[in-house]
Amino acid sequence: MNDKFDEILDSIRAEEPTSDQMDQAAARVRQSLFGAGSADITRITGCADYRSLFPAYINKSLSDARRMLVDDHIRECGGCRKAFDEARGVRAKVVPFAAPVSKKPAPMFHKWAIAAGLFAAVGTSSWGIMKWLFPSASGSSQVASIQTINGGMLYQGSLPITEGREIGANESIRTPIGTRAVVKLHDGSLIEVNERSELSVSRGWNSTTIRLDRGNIIVQAAKQGSRSLLVSTSDALVSVKGTIFSVNRGVKGSRVSVVEGAVQVEQKLRATEMLKPGDQTTTDASLAKVAVADEVAWSKDAARYVAMLSELSALGLKWNEIQGPSLRYESKLLPYIPRGTYLYASVPNIGNTLGEAKRVFDEHLKESPMLRNWWAQPSMATTHAEVDQLIRDVQQFSSFIGDEVVITLSGTGMSPVALAEIRKAGIETFIQQQVQKLGGKSSDVSQHYRVHKNMLIVSDGASTIAEMVAAIDQGGVRGDAFSERIAQAYQAGAGWLLCADMEHIVKDTAGRTGGFNFGVDNAKFLVLERKDIASKTQNIASLSFSEQRKGVMAWLGAPSSMASLDFVSPDAGMAVGAVVRNPKLVVEELLAMAGSDFAAHLAEIEKKTGLKLIDDLAAPIGSEFAIASDGPVLQSLSWKLAVEMYSPQRFQSSIEKLVESFNRESKGKLTLATSEADKRSFYALTMQGMPVEIHYTYVDGYLLAGANRALLLTAIQNRQNGIILTRSEKFRSQLPYGANPNFSAVVYHNVGSALGPVAEQLKATGYGTEEYRKGLDGVKDMGPGVIAIYGEPTRITATTHGNFFGMNLGMLAGLDKGGFGMLQLLGNRTKNK
Repeated sequence: MNDKFDEILDSIRAEEPTSDQMDQAAARVRQSLFGAGSADITRITGCADYRSLFPAYINKSLSDARRMLVDDHIRECGGCRKAFDEARGVRAKVVPFAAPVSKKPAPMFHKWAIAAGLFAAVGTSSWGIMKWLFPSASGSSQVASIQTINGGMLYQGSLPITEGREIGANESIRTPIGTRAVVKLHDGSLIEVNERSELSVSRGWNSTTIRLDRGNIIVQAAKQGSRSLLVSTSDALVSVKGTIFSVNRGVKGSRVSVVEGAVQVEQKLRATEMLKPGDQTTTDASLAKVAVADEVAWSKDAARYVAMLSELSALGLKWNEIQGPSLRYESKLLPYIPRGTYLYASVPNIGNTLGEAKRVFDEHLKESPMLRNWWAQPSMATTHAEVDQLIRDVQQFSSFIGDEVVITLSGTGMSPVALAEIRKAGIETFIQQQVQKLGGKSSDVSQHYRVHKNMLIVSDGASTIAEMVAAIDQGGVRGDAFSERIAQAYQAGAGWLLCADMEHIVKDTAGRTGGFNFGVDNAKFLVLERKDIASKTQNIASLSFSEQRKGVMAWLGAPSSMASLDFVSPDAGMAVGAVVRNPKLVVEELLAMAGSDFAAHLAEIEKKTGLKLIDDLAAPIGSEFAIASDGPVLQSLSWKLAVEMYSPQRFQSSIEKLVESFNRESKGKLTLATSEADKRSFYALTMQGMPVEIHYTYVDGYLLAGANRALLLTAIQNRQNGIILTRSEKFRSQLPYGANPNFSAVVYHNVGSALGPVAEQLKATGYGTEEYRKGLDGVKDMGPGVIAIYGEPTRITATTHGNFFGMNLGMLAGLDKGGFGMLQLLGNRTKNK
């Protein structure tokens, strides 16, 4: 029986059906699967095949399986979706962007009755679809509209959307692969959306926020006025007023690139950055930077963006070539400053510089069709007027006055005073016109200024103005030491200038230092300057003393060469090198300041160890040292220290005695291990229960210490090969101009991004005063730079091309936004007296 069954199966397998039989069988399968109207389409290969099925789909003669295929295709394909609507006799509604128009609302009961009826009819599960179909009844305000779609676009995760569709607040839109779109916000801003991107838009009372969940967008931000446009990702917040920029959010992090204007980028536990055209930042170290042109290459306007970047870069180079105001070698206003002045600020007349910048811009505009077309956009019309008017106002005011404006604070009860020499008549009429233009009355400001004998006096106190008038009538009466110090600054050439009488400021600090001698009680004058020297802007801070430096201020030695810096690599995040006057004297002063209790305790230690701290540990040390960080701050230990040694053998012997004595007297165990590498002895000092180790060795008269031996070996090798910080272009390009080839101390810093999180954490804890926390904001803006410090017998001077750890002259003076600085602090001091 089984054999007979096998024979039948073999005969069936061996039988070959005819071609007619095959066609008839295939037709029966198609009919069963896809229903009537599909027999002429054996395989769907493209949009044409899908569109041929639309009639059967509409008259409901298409099978369920093929209907599902059509549904899926028109959801993804914008062209076929339009064709399907046309086949149904429905035209997609395109809603052009326009300002909202007030309309008479429908009766409230009628509107809610319709909504309630729809809700009851379709059920709770369909309410999301009803909100999409009837946005006017959804209760969410409309914040954007779809301007163009190239492909298929999805709304709220899976629903197809067409051009012209209005988008409500917090409603997500998504572009599948192969699809790009342009979304227009109701403020006129455009969002170009790349494929595989997802975003939503919300609108607050003073800002509009684009939340980018994933993908890449390019934003052409309209001018915001008093509002702000924000782009938010999970790890960054981008803030703009009017600009063109790209945000790319991926698995590794976010990358922000600027084509035009400026954007502010805030990151979690990272420094806030201000990006300008051509700049770029990323939120993770593993995410590399790319050319901005490559980042926007997918855009339909990529060529225009690249051209704009090139033009703005060329314009920036021309602006950099503009010379600032000439240095002033004397002041006609200095003799008239009020008696008791303890703060003096001089600001140069920038009218000519501003006018030259506008002239260069206008010339470049004529040479660049691309830049001219951008400047001629209707959206830029208001900007034209505002910029032109501002420049005209500043230039017109500048034409009335001399080379500088002087601002003073006095300790005699007088209000702050601003002085300017008048170059030509008509300034009073100009001031009145400006007040009227701003909607004020001339009488509102007339009591705050006075023109007298070719001088403009501005103050909020009538008695102060009267006293200044008297001083001008007397021809000026200043001639004290503070005025003489200010005159010295002019003799060296003055740009932006801020001078403070430190005797007035520190006279109340005597006896408040807890016995510790900082050496500032004899401080005399502080002078801060900003000026152009050798085609570079240089900031200078100089603190002078009434006698030779003492206390901590006396520790700094005279300028000298510093070979200890040869152990620092060009990749250092921060490095400090210094020459001390006498290490032994420094230790002696520290011990004296510590008091009798510490001295007694030290004597006991010395008795047990058989060592003399000053003679055995301080005396062998030379006068020079350098300390540096060659890696991320907080993430890893990468510190290194190089100290000049006069007697390495004596110092090492003292260390070994200290370790032996410590282990004998203490419960803890201190280990000093020795190893050999590259024919050199290396030492490792560790303590039981402590994770930190100190590794060190001796190299050519220097003690070199660090976090691990590998770090020391690398430092030695780099020094031998000349790969050192002081030879790097990164360091040398920041060296300030000066005649002395050496420094008393030098600070190299390039760690703003690393120290930013520390500052943010301190602010988050609420530690310190409000002023202290405001000061931490400066840490986030730190850029790379070199600060050179020179010690003279009665003066310490610091110079830099950059800023003093984020503190520029405007911040120090309190002339910047917020007014936090010396002017504010000293003004408060005057009020409190």
